[in-house]
Amino acid sequence: MTNRNKPTLTIMAMTIAALLSKVLGLIRQMLIASSLGGSVYATAFSVASKLPLAIYDMFFAAAIVSCFIPFYNRKKNDSLEKASQFSSVFLSFVVVLTLAVSIVGALCSKWIIAIYAPNISSEAAELASKMLSIMFPSMIFAAGTFTLAGILQSHDSFILPSAVSCISNAALIIYLATQSTIDTESQVIFLSVVYTASWIIQFITVTIPLIKKKFMPKPTIKMDLSLLSELKTMVWLVMLSSWMAPASSVLATFFSSFVSDMTVAAFDYSLSVFTIASGLLTFGILNYTFPKMSSSADVDPEEFKKTSTKALQWSFLLSLPVAIILFFCSKQIIEVLYMRGNFGEDLAHECTFALRILALSIPAFSIREAFSKILFSKKNAKTPAISSVIGVFVFAICGVITNIFLKLGIMGVAISFCVSQYASVLIFIFVVIRYRNTLFVDKTFIQMLIISGSIVVPTVVAAFVSGPVSSIVGGNGLLTKIAYCVILTLIICIIYAITLLILRNKVACLEKGGSSDGQL
Repeated sequence: MTNRNKPTLTIMAMTIAALLSKVLGLIRQMLIASSLGGSVYATAFSVASKLPLAIYDMFFAAAIVSCFIPFYNRKKNDSLEKASQFSSVFLSFVVVLTLAVSIVGALCSKWIIAIYAPNISSEAAELASKMLSIMFPSMIFAAGTFTLAGILQSHDSFILPSAVSCISNAALIIYLATQSTIDTESQVIFLSVVYTASWIIQFITVTIPLIKKKFMPKPTIKMDLSLLSELKTMVWLVMLSSWMAPASSVLATFFSSFVSDMTVAAFDYSLSVFTIASGLLTFGILNYTFPKMSSSADVDPEEFKKTSTKALQWSFLLSLPVAIILFFCSKQIIEVLYMRGNFGEDLAHECTFALRILALSIPAFSIREAFSKILFSKKNAKTPAISSVIGVFVFAICGVITNIFLKLGIMGVAISFCVSQYASVLIFIFVVIRYRNTLFVDKTFIQMLIISGSIVVPTVVAAFVSGPVSSIVGGNGLLTKIAYCVILTLIICIIYAITLLILRNKVACLEKGGSSDGQL
Protein backbone atom coordinates (compact mmCIF):
# COMPACT_ATOMS: atom_id res chain seq x y z
CA MET A 1 0.00 0.00 0.00
CA THR A 2 1.51 3.33 -1.07
CA ASN A 3 1.58 6.41 1.16
CA ARG A 4 -0.66 8.14 -1.38
CA ASN A 5 -3.41 5.54 -0.94
CA LYS A 6 -3.16 5.30 2.85
CA PRO A 7 -5.16 8.50 3.68
CA THR A 8 -7.94 7.47 1.29
CA LEU A 9 -8.18 3.99 2.80
CA THR A 10 -8.15 5.47 6.31
CA ILE A 11 -11.01 7.83 5.48
CA MET A 12 -12.95 4.93 3.95
CA ALA A 13 -12.36 2.79 7.05
CA MET A 14 -13.44 5.66 9.34
CA THR A 15 -16.59 6.18 7.27
CA ILE A 16 -17.45 2.47 7.40
CA ALA A 17 -16.84 2.41 11.16
CA ALA A 18 -19.06 5.47 11.69
CA LEU A 19 -21.78 3.96 9.49
CA LEU A 20 -21.56 0.65 11.37
CA SER A 21 -21.94 2.55 14.64
CA LYS A 22 -25.11 4.24 13.34
CA VAL A 23 -26.52 0.91 12.13
CA LEU A 24 -25.82 -0.77 15.48
CA GLY A 25 -27.35 2.22 17.28
CA LEU A 26 -30.50 1.83 15.22
CA ILE A 27 -30.64 -1.93 15.87
CA ARG A 28 -30.21 -1.26 19.59
CA GLN A 29 -33.10 1.20 19.54
CA MET A 30 -35.26 -1.26 17.58
CA LEU A 31 -34.64 -3.97 20.17
CA ILE A 32 -35.37 -1.58 23.04
CA ALA A 33 -38.63 -0.55 21.33
CA SER A 34 -39.59 -4.18 20.80
CA SER A 35 -38.73 -5.23 24.35
CA LEU A 36 -40.03 -2.22 26.29
CA GLY A 37 -42.61 -0.66 23.95
CA GLY A 38 -44.42 2.21 25.66
CA SER A 39 -44.39 0.63 29.11
CA VAL A 40 -43.36 2.19 32.38
CA TYR A 41 -40.01 0.41 31.91
CA ALA A 42 -39.49 2.21 28.59
CA THR A 43 -40.22 5.55 30.23
CA ALA A 44 -37.84 4.87 33.11
CA PHE A 45 -35.04 3.71 30.80
CA SER A 46 -35.50 6.68 28.44
CA VAL A 47 -35.40 9.16 31.32
CA ALA A 48 -32.45 7.57 33.13
CA SER A 49 -30.25 6.75 30.14
CA LYS A 50 -30.35 10.17 28.50
CA LEU A 51 -29.44 12.44 31.42
CA PRO A 52 -25.84 11.32 32.27
CA LEU A 53 -24.67 11.60 28.67
CA ALA A 54 -26.62 14.85 28.18
CA ILE A 55 -24.68 16.34 31.11
CA TYR A 56 -21.46 14.94 29.67
CA ASP A 57 -22.23 16.41 26.22
CA MET A 58 -23.13 19.82 27.68
CA PHE A 59 -20.15 20.26 29.99
CA PHE A 60 -17.34 17.93 28.98
CA ALA A 61 -17.58 16.69 25.38
CA ALA A 62 -16.87 20.06 23.76
CA ALA A 63 -13.87 20.64 26.02
CA ILE A 64 -12.41 17.30 24.94
CA VAL A 65 -13.09 17.48 21.21
CA SER A 66 -12.59 21.19 20.52
CA CYS A 67 -10.05 22.15 23.19
CA PHE A 68 -8.08 19.16 24.49
CA ILE A 69 -7.22 17.63 21.11
CA PRO A 70 -5.86 20.82 19.45
CA PHE A 71 -3.86 21.76 22.59
CA TYR A 72 -2.54 18.21 22.98
CA ASN A 73 -1.31 18.30 19.37
CA ARG A 74 0.35 21.64 19.97
CA LYS A 75 2.14 20.27 23.04
CA LYS A 76 3.10 17.13 21.10
CA ASN A 77 4.74 19.25 18.43
CA ASP A 78 6.90 20.80 21.14
CA SER A 79 7.75 17.51 22.89
CA LEU A 80 6.11 14.21 23.82
CA GLU A 81 6.97 14.87 27.47
CA LYS A 82 4.94 18.10 27.52
CA ALA A 83 2.05 16.35 25.78
CA SER A 84 2.18 13.52 28.32
CA GLN A 85 2.13 15.95 31.27
CA PHE A 86 -0.76 17.88 29.76
CA SER A 87 -2.83 14.75 29.02
CA SER A 88 -2.21 13.34 32.52
CA VAL A 89 -3.44 16.52 34.21
CA PHE A 90 -6.39 16.90 31.83
CA LEU A 91 -7.58 13.29 32.16
CA SER A 92 -7.18 13.32 35.94
CA PHE A 93 -9.05 16.62 36.21
CA VAL A 94 -11.91 15.44 33.98
CA VAL A 95 -12.22 12.12 35.83
CA VAL A 96 -12.34 13.88 39.21
CA LEU A 97 -15.03 16.28 37.98
CA THR A 98 -17.19 13.58 36.39
CA LEU A 99 -16.73 11.35 39.44
CA ALA A 100 -17.95 14.17 41.69
CA VAL A 101 -20.96 14.80 39.43
CA SER A 102 -21.73 11.07 39.33
CA ILE A 103 -21.62 10.71 43.12
CA VAL A 104 -23.87 13.73 43.66
CA GLY A 105 -26.18 12.57 40.86
CA ALA A 106 -26.46 9.04 42.27
CA LEU A 107 -27.17 10.29 45.81
CA CYS A 108 -29.70 12.87 44.61
CA SER A 109 -31.31 10.80 41.85
CA LYS A 110 -34.84 11.07 43.27
CA TRP A 111 -34.73 14.86 43.36
CA ILE A 112 -33.09 15.03 39.93
CA ILE A 113 -35.85 12.89 38.38
CA ALA A 114 -38.47 15.07 40.10
CA ILE A 115 -37.00 18.13 38.35
CA TYR A 116 -36.02 16.52 35.06
CA ALA A 117 -39.24 14.55 34.41
CA PRO A 118 -41.64 16.03 36.97
CA ASN A 119 -44.92 14.58 35.72
CA ILE A 120 -44.15 10.94 34.98
CA SER A 121 -45.97 8.32 37.07
CA SER A 122 -44.67 7.53 40.54
CA GLU A 123 -43.80 3.98 39.42
CA ALA A 124 -41.73 5.28 36.47
CA ALA A 125 -40.08 7.92 38.67
CA GLU A 126 -39.09 5.39 41.32
CA LEU A 127 -37.62 3.00 38.76
CA ALA A 128 -35.87 5.82 36.84
CA SER A 129 -34.27 6.97 40.09
CA LYS A 130 -32.77 3.51 40.71
CA MET A 131 -31.53 3.24 37.13
CA LEU A 132 -30.09 6.76 37.13
CA SER A 133 -27.95 5.92 40.18
CA ILE A 134 -26.51 2.99 38.22
CA MET A 135 -26.07 4.90 34.94
CA PHE A 136 -24.51 8.13 36.25
CA PRO A 137 -20.97 6.64 36.36
CA SER A 138 -21.20 6.10 32.57
CA MET A 139 -20.20 9.75 32.14
CA ILE A 140 -16.85 9.05 33.86
CA PHE A 141 -16.00 6.38 31.33
CA ALA A 142 -17.42 8.45 28.45
CA ALA A 143 -15.08 11.32 29.37
CA GLY A 144 -12.16 8.94 29.71
CA THR A 145 -12.95 7.10 26.48
CA PHE A 146 -13.15 10.20 24.32
CA THR A 147 -10.08 11.82 25.90
CA LEU A 148 -8.05 8.71 25.16
CA ALA A 149 -9.59 8.44 21.69
CA GLY A 150 -8.38 12.00 21.05
CA ILE A 151 -4.85 10.96 22.00
CA LEU A 152 -5.03 8.00 19.62
CA GLN A 153 -6.18 10.28 16.80
CA SER A 154 -3.32 12.68 17.57
CA HIS A 155 -0.92 9.78 17.03
CA ASP A 156 -2.48 8.85 13.65
CA SER A 157 -4.68 6.03 14.92
CA PHE A 158 -8.12 6.87 13.54
CA ILE A 159 -10.06 3.65 12.95
CA LEU A 160 -10.45 2.46 16.56
CA PRO A 161 -11.72 5.87 17.81
CA SER A 162 -14.26 5.88 14.96
CA ALA A 163 -15.46 2.37 15.81
CA VAL A 164 -15.36 2.50 19.60
CA SER A 165 -19.04 3.39 20.04
CA CYS A 166 -19.91 0.15 18.22
CA ILE A 167 -18.85 -1.66 21.39
CA SER A 168 -21.47 -0.13 23.70
CA ASN A 169 -24.17 -0.68 21.09
CA ALA A 170 -23.06 -4.29 20.56
CA ALA A 171 -23.13 -5.01 24.31
CA LEU A 172 -26.69 -3.74 24.63
CA ILE A 173 -27.77 -5.57 21.47
CA ILE A 174 -26.42 -8.88 22.79
CA TYR A 175 -28.28 -8.49 26.08
CA LEU A 176 -31.54 -7.39 24.45
CA ALA A 177 -31.34 -10.18 21.86
CA THR A 178 -31.19 -12.77 24.65
CA GLN A 179 -34.38 -11.40 26.24
CA SER A 180 -37.62 -12.39 24.54
CA THR A 181 -39.28 -9.61 26.50
CA ILE A 182 -38.42 -7.30 29.38
CA ASP A 183 -41.37 -7.19 31.73
CA THR A 184 -39.87 -7.26 35.21
CA GLU A 185 -38.11 -4.61 37.26
CA SER A 186 -35.03 -6.81 37.75
CA GLN A 187 -34.60 -7.19 33.97
CA VAL A 188 -34.73 -3.47 33.25
CA ILE A 189 -32.43 -2.74 36.21
CA PHE A 190 -29.93 -5.22 34.76
CA LEU A 191 -30.29 -3.41 31.42
CA SER A 192 -29.00 -0.26 33.11
CA VAL A 193 -26.07 -2.28 34.50
CA VAL A 194 -25.24 -3.54 31.00
CA TYR A 195 -25.49 0.04 29.70
CA THR A 196 -22.90 1.29 32.21
CA ALA A 197 -20.71 -1.78 31.70
CA SER A 198 -20.65 -1.10 27.95
CA TRP A 199 -18.95 2.26 28.63
CA ILE A 200 -16.39 0.56 30.87
CA ILE A 201 -15.61 -1.84 28.03
CA GLN A 202 -15.17 1.10 25.64
CA PHE A 203 -12.74 2.73 28.06
CA ILE A 204 -10.68 -0.45 28.38
CA THR A 205 -10.67 -0.87 24.58
CA VAL A 206 -8.97 2.50 23.96
CA THR A 207 -6.68 2.07 26.96
CA ILE A 208 -4.96 -1.08 25.66
CA PRO A 209 -3.36 0.40 22.49
CA LEU A 210 -2.24 3.51 24.39
CA ILE A 211 -0.49 1.38 27.01
CA LYS A 212 1.22 -0.62 24.27
CA LYS A 213 2.36 2.57 22.52
CA LYS A 214 3.34 4.16 25.87
CA PHE A 215 1.09 7.17 25.32
CA MET A 216 -1.31 6.35 28.16
CA PRO A 217 -1.70 9.34 30.54
CA LYS A 218 -0.66 8.58 34.10
CA PRO A 219 -3.23 9.41 36.79
CA THR A 220 -1.97 12.13 39.09
CA ILE A 221 -3.19 13.52 42.40
CA LYS A 222 -0.93 16.56 42.23
CA MET A 223 -2.60 18.31 39.34
CA ASP A 224 -0.73 21.35 38.01
CA LEU A 225 -3.80 23.27 36.81
CA SER A 226 -1.58 25.93 35.25
CA LEU A 227 -1.15 23.45 32.39
CA LEU A 228 -4.88 23.85 31.69
CA SER A 229 -4.89 27.66 31.90
CA GLU A 230 -4.67 27.99 28.12
CA LEU A 231 -7.99 26.21 27.76
CA LYS A 232 -10.09 28.50 29.94
CA THR A 233 -10.36 31.33 27.40
CA MET A 234 -11.98 29.08 24.81
CA VAL A 235 -13.66 26.26 26.70
CA TRP A 236 -16.71 28.19 27.92
CA LEU A 237 -17.76 29.41 24.49
CA VAL A 238 -17.16 25.99 22.94
CA MET A 239 -19.12 24.36 25.76
CA LEU A 240 -22.11 26.67 25.27
CA SER A 241 -22.04 26.13 21.51
CA SER A 242 -22.57 22.40 22.06
CA TRP A 243 -25.66 22.78 24.25
CA MET A 244 -28.30 22.67 21.52
CA ALA A 245 -28.60 18.90 21.05
CA PRO A 246 -28.25 17.65 24.65
CA ALA A 247 -30.32 20.48 26.15
CA SER A 248 -33.05 19.89 23.55
CA SER A 249 -33.11 16.22 24.54
CA VAL A 250 -33.46 17.12 28.22
CA LEU A 251 -36.21 19.69 27.53
CA ALA A 252 -38.06 17.19 25.32
CA THR A 253 -38.15 14.71 28.20
CA PHE A 254 -39.25 17.43 30.62
CA PHE A 255 -42.19 18.57 28.50
CA SER A 256 -43.10 15.02 27.38
CA SER A 257 -43.57 14.10 31.04
CA PHE A 258 -46.51 16.52 31.18
CA VAL A 259 -48.29 14.49 28.48
CA SER A 260 -47.90 10.83 29.52
CA ASP A 261 -45.35 8.16 30.30
CA MET A 262 -45.78 6.73 26.82
CA THR A 263 -45.06 10.12 25.23
CA VAL A 264 -41.63 10.21 26.90
CA ALA A 265 -40.70 6.91 25.25
CA ALA A 266 -42.42 7.77 21.95
CA PHE A 267 -40.51 11.01 21.51
CA ASP A 268 -37.25 9.23 22.32
CA TYR A 269 -37.91 6.63 19.61
CA SER A 270 -38.79 9.36 17.08
CA LEU A 271 -35.77 11.47 18.00
CA SER A 272 -33.48 8.48 17.37
CA VAL A 273 -34.75 8.22 13.78
CA PHE A 274 -34.40 11.99 13.33
CA THR A 275 -30.83 11.95 14.69
CA ILE A 276 -29.73 9.21 12.29
CA ALA A 277 -31.50 10.74 9.26
CA SER A 278 -30.23 14.27 9.90
CA GLY A 279 -26.76 13.43 11.10
CA LEU A 280 -25.51 10.73 8.77
CA LEU A 281 -25.16 12.82 5.61
CA THR A 282 -24.54 16.17 7.35
CA PHE A 283 -21.73 14.92 9.55
CA GLY A 284 -20.28 12.93 6.67
CA ILE A 285 -19.94 16.13 4.64
CA LEU A 286 -18.72 18.26 7.54
CA ASN A 287 -16.22 15.69 8.84
CA TYR A 288 -14.67 15.80 5.36
CA THR A 289 -14.72 19.58 4.88
CA PHE A 290 -13.97 20.81 8.42
CA PRO A 291 -10.24 19.88 8.42
CA LYS A 292 -9.87 21.56 5.02
CA MET A 293 -11.62 24.71 6.24
CA SER A 294 -9.51 24.80 9.42
CA SER A 295 -6.23 24.43 7.55
CA SER A 296 -7.05 27.04 4.87
CA ALA A 297 -8.85 29.65 6.99
CA ASP A 298 -5.74 31.75 7.68
CA VAL A 299 -3.40 30.79 4.85
CA ASP A 300 -5.65 30.55 1.76
CA PRO A 301 -8.85 32.65 2.02
CA GLU A 302 -10.09 31.72 -1.46
CA GLU A 303 -9.72 28.01 -0.85
CA PHE A 304 -11.49 28.44 2.48
CA LYS A 305 -14.43 30.19 0.80
CA LYS A 306 -14.74 27.47 -1.83
CA THR A 307 -14.70 24.71 0.78
CA SER A 308 -17.13 26.47 3.14
CA THR A 309 -19.50 27.09 0.22
CA LYS A 310 -19.46 23.42 -0.68
CA ALA A 311 -20.02 22.43 2.95
CA LEU A 312 -23.03 24.72 3.31
CA GLN A 313 -24.63 23.99 -0.05
CA TRP A 314 -24.19 20.22 -0.02
CA SER A 315 -25.48 19.98 3.56
CA PHE A 316 -28.56 21.99 2.62
CA LEU A 317 -29.06 20.28 -0.75
CA LEU A 318 -29.11 16.79 0.76
CA SER A 319 -31.15 17.74 3.81
CA LEU A 320 -34.20 18.90 1.83
CA PRO A 321 -35.14 15.61 0.11
CA VAL A 322 -34.33 13.70 3.32
CA ALA A 323 -36.77 15.95 5.20
CA ILE A 324 -39.55 15.50 2.63
CA ILE A 325 -39.03 11.72 2.41
CA LEU A 326 -39.10 11.43 6.20
CA PHE A 327 -42.25 13.58 6.36
CA PHE A 328 -44.27 11.54 3.86
CA CYS A 329 -42.87 8.14 4.88
CA SER A 330 -42.87 8.66 8.66
CA LYS A 331 -45.68 6.17 9.36
CA GLN A 332 -44.11 3.42 7.25
CA ILE A 333 -40.59 4.08 8.63
CA ILE A 334 -41.78 3.89 12.24
CA GLU A 335 -43.69 0.68 11.58
CA VAL A 336 -40.84 -0.98 9.66
CA LEU A 337 -38.29 -0.10 12.36
CA TYR A 338 -40.29 -0.59 15.53
CA MET A 339 -43.63 -2.37 14.98
CA ARG A 340 -42.95 -5.70 16.68
CA GLY A 341 -42.99 -7.21 20.15
CA ASN A 342 -44.38 -4.81 22.77
CA PHE A 343 -44.49 -1.87 20.36
CA GLY A 344 -48.21 -1.31 19.70
CA GLU A 345 -50.32 0.75 17.30
CA ASP A 346 -50.99 3.60 19.76
CA LEU A 347 -47.26 4.04 20.32
CA ALA A 348 -46.62 3.91 16.56
CA HIS A 349 -49.23 6.63 16.05
CA GLU A 350 -47.53 8.87 18.65
CA CYS A 351 -44.10 8.32 17.08
CA THR A 352 -45.43 9.07 13.59
CA PHE A 353 -46.90 12.36 14.78
CA ALA A 354 -43.59 13.41 16.33
CA LEU A 355 -41.36 12.24 13.49
CA ARG A 356 -43.43 14.05 10.85
CA ILE A 357 -42.85 17.37 12.61
CA LEU A 358 -39.22 16.63 13.49
CA ALA A 359 -38.57 15.95 9.80
CA LEU A 360 -39.32 19.60 9.02
CA SER A 361 -36.37 20.71 11.16
CA ILE A 362 -33.75 18.66 9.28
CA PRO A 363 -32.78 21.53 6.91
CA ALA A 364 -32.35 23.86 9.89
CA PHE A 365 -30.24 21.26 11.69
CA SER A 366 -27.99 20.84 8.63
CA ILE A 367 -27.52 24.58 8.10
CA ARG A 368 -26.81 25.16 11.78
CA GLU A 369 -24.15 22.45 11.88
CA ALA A 370 -22.55 23.78 8.69
CA PHE A 371 -22.49 27.37 9.98
CA SER A 372 -21.00 26.18 13.29
CA LYS A 373 -18.14 24.36 11.61
CA ILE A 374 -17.48 27.27 9.22
CA LEU A 375 -17.29 29.79 12.06
CA PHE A 376 -15.22 27.46 14.26
CA SER A 377 -12.75 27.28 11.37
CA LYS A 378 -12.50 31.06 11.59
CA LYS A 379 -11.97 30.78 15.38
CA ASN A 380 -15.38 32.32 16.01
CA ALA A 381 -16.92 30.36 18.90
CA LYS A 382 -19.02 33.27 20.16
CA THR A 383 -21.71 33.13 17.47
CA PRO A 384 -22.30 29.35 17.77
CA ALA A 385 -22.53 29.78 21.55
CA ILE A 386 -25.11 32.58 21.31
CA SER A 387 -27.05 30.66 18.67
CA SER A 388 -27.14 27.54 20.83
CA VAL A 389 -28.24 29.35 23.99
CA ILE A 390 -31.01 31.21 22.16
CA GLY A 391 -32.18 27.96 20.55
CA VAL A 392 -32.44 26.31 23.98
CA PHE A 393 -34.27 29.37 25.37
CA VAL A 394 -36.76 29.31 22.49
CA PHE A 395 -37.39 25.59 23.06
CA ALA A 396 -38.16 26.28 26.72
CA ILE A 397 -40.57 29.15 25.92
CA CYS A 398 -42.31 27.22 23.13
CA GLY A 399 -42.56 24.14 25.36
CA VAL A 400 -44.32 26.09 28.07
CA ILE A 401 -46.78 27.53 25.53
CA THR A 402 -47.49 24.32 23.57
CA ASN A 403 -47.47 21.80 26.41
CA ILE A 404 -48.31 23.60 29.65
CA PHE A 405 -50.90 26.04 28.29
CA LEU A 406 -52.14 24.69 24.95
CA LYS A 407 -51.65 21.02 25.91
CA LEU A 408 -50.81 19.90 22.36
CA GLY A 409 -49.28 16.64 23.53
CA ILE A 410 -46.37 15.09 21.65
CA MET A 411 -47.08 17.42 18.75
CA GLY A 412 -46.31 20.38 21.04
CA VAL A 413 -42.95 18.88 22.05
CA ALA A 414 -42.02 18.28 18.40
CA ILE A 415 -43.13 21.78 17.37
CA SER A 416 -41.00 23.30 20.14
CA PHE A 417 -38.00 21.28 18.96
CA CYS A 418 -38.53 22.36 15.36
CA VAL A 419 -39.03 26.07 16.15
CA SER A 420 -35.88 26.11 18.31
CA GLN A 421 -33.78 24.75 15.43
CA TYR A 422 -34.91 27.53 13.09
CA ALA A 423 -34.50 30.19 15.80
CA SER A 424 -30.90 29.04 16.25
CA VAL A 425 -30.29 29.25 12.49
CA LEU A 426 -31.63 32.81 12.33
CA ILE A 427 -28.87 33.97 14.69
CA PHE A 428 -26.28 32.47 12.38
CA ILE A 429 -27.88 34.07 9.32
CA PHE A 430 -27.71 37.56 10.85
CA VAL A 431 -23.96 37.15 11.45
CA VAL A 432 -23.09 35.23 8.29
CA ILE A 433 -24.80 37.72 5.96
CA ARG A 434 -22.71 40.49 7.49
CA TYR A 435 -19.44 38.64 6.84
CA ARG A 436 -20.50 36.67 3.75
CA ASN A 437 -17.72 38.08 1.55
CA THR A 438 -15.05 36.55 3.78
CA LEU A 439 -16.86 33.26 4.30
CA PHE A 440 -18.33 32.28 0.92
CA VAL A 441 -17.76 32.74 -2.81
CA ASP A 442 -19.97 35.04 -4.87
CA LYS A 443 -23.61 34.10 -5.46
CA THR A 444 -23.64 31.49 -2.74
CA PHE A 445 -26.96 32.67 -1.40
CA ILE A 446 -28.49 32.82 -4.87
CA GLN A 447 -27.62 29.15 -5.17
CA MET A 448 -29.18 28.53 -1.75
CA LEU A 449 -32.41 30.14 -2.97
CA ILE A 450 -32.33 27.94 -6.08
CA ILE A 451 -31.94 24.85 -3.88
CA SER A 452 -34.84 26.03 -1.69
CA GLY A 453 -37.07 26.56 -4.72
CA SER A 454 -36.19 23.17 -6.15
CA ILE A 455 -37.88 21.28 -3.32
CA VAL A 456 -41.29 22.92 -3.85
CA VAL A 457 -42.34 20.87 -6.89
CA PRO A 458 -41.31 17.45 -5.48
CA THR A 459 -43.10 18.30 -2.22
CA VAL A 460 -46.34 19.11 -4.04
CA VAL A 461 -46.01 15.99 -6.22
CA ALA A 462 -45.34 13.81 -3.16
CA ALA A 463 -48.46 15.20 -1.47
CA PHE A 464 -50.58 14.22 -4.49
CA VAL A 465 -49.04 10.82 -5.26
CA SER A 466 -48.52 9.47 -1.71
CA GLY A 467 -52.14 8.25 -1.57
CA PRO A 468 -52.14 6.57 -5.00
CA VAL A 469 -48.74 4.97 -4.33
CA SER A 470 -50.09 3.53 -1.07
CA SER A 471 -53.11 2.12 -2.95
CA ILE A 472 -50.95 0.64 -5.73
CA VAL A 473 -48.54 -1.20 -3.42
CA GLY A 474 -51.54 -2.30 -1.29
CA GLY A 475 -51.50 -4.41 1.86
CA ASN A 476 -49.95 -3.72 5.25
CA GLY A 477 -46.95 -6.04 5.28
CA LEU A 478 -43.30 -5.22 5.84
CA LEU A 479 -42.35 -5.46 2.16
CA THR A 480 -45.33 -3.30 1.20
CA LYS A 481 -44.21 -0.53 3.55
CA ILE A 482 -40.63 -0.73 2.28
CA ALA A 483 -41.89 -0.62 -1.34
CA TYR A 484 -43.95 2.49 -0.55
CA CYS A 485 -40.88 4.25 0.91
CA VAL A 486 -38.64 3.24 -2.01
CA ILE A 487 -41.12 4.37 -4.69
CA LEU A 488 -41.85 7.70 -3.01
CA THR A 489 -38.12 8.30 -2.41
CA LEU A 490 -37.36 7.74 -6.11
CA ILE A 491 -40.18 10.08 -7.18
CA ILE A 492 -39.04 12.85 -4.82
CA CYS A 493 -35.33 12.54 -5.69
CA ILE A 494 -35.85 12.40 -9.47
CA ILE A 495 -38.21 15.39 -9.56
CA TYR A 496 -35.93 17.30 -7.16
CA ALA A 497 -32.89 16.71 -9.38
CA ILE A 498 -34.77 17.76 -12.53
CA THR A 499 -36.22 20.88 -10.89
CA LEU A 500 -32.82 21.85 -9.52
CA LEU A 501 -31.22 21.49 -12.95
CA ILE A 502 -33.97 23.55 -14.66
CA LEU A 503 -33.78 26.37 -12.12
CA ARG A 504 -30.00 26.54 -12.31
CA ASN A 505 -30.13 26.78 -16.09
CA LYS A 506 -32.83 29.47 -15.94
CA VAL A 507 -30.78 31.56 -13.52
CA ALA A 508 -27.65 31.06 -15.62
CA CYS A 509 -29.53 32.33 -18.69
CA LEU A 510 -30.79 35.38 -16.81
CA GLU A 511 -27.26 36.16 -15.70
CA LYS A 512 -26.12 35.85 -19.33
CA GLY A 513 -23.21 33.56 -18.64
CA GLY A 514 -21.96 35.29 -15.49
CA SER A 515 -19.57 33.69 -13.04
CA SER A 516 -20.58 30.27 -11.82
CA ASP A 517 -18.61 30.46 -8.57
CA GLY A 518 -20.51 28.94 -5.71
CA GLN A 519 -22.65 26.72 -7.89
CA LEU A 520 -23.02 23.08 -7.13
